[in-house]
Amino acid sequence: MEEESLWYLFAAYSIIWLLVFGYVLVLIRRERALRRDIDALKDKLEQP
Repeated sequence: MEEESLWYLFAAYSIIWLLVFGYVLVLIRRERALRRDIDALKDKLEQP
């Protein structure tokens, strides 16, 4: 019985860490897109 409980605990932690990792990747992509947008706006403001 205890080994089965440990298996579920391992599976749960694995799923949680995969979700956290995926969320971090999504945040990194969004940050890069925002940085590109900000750079484009800065370039437009600098043009006469």
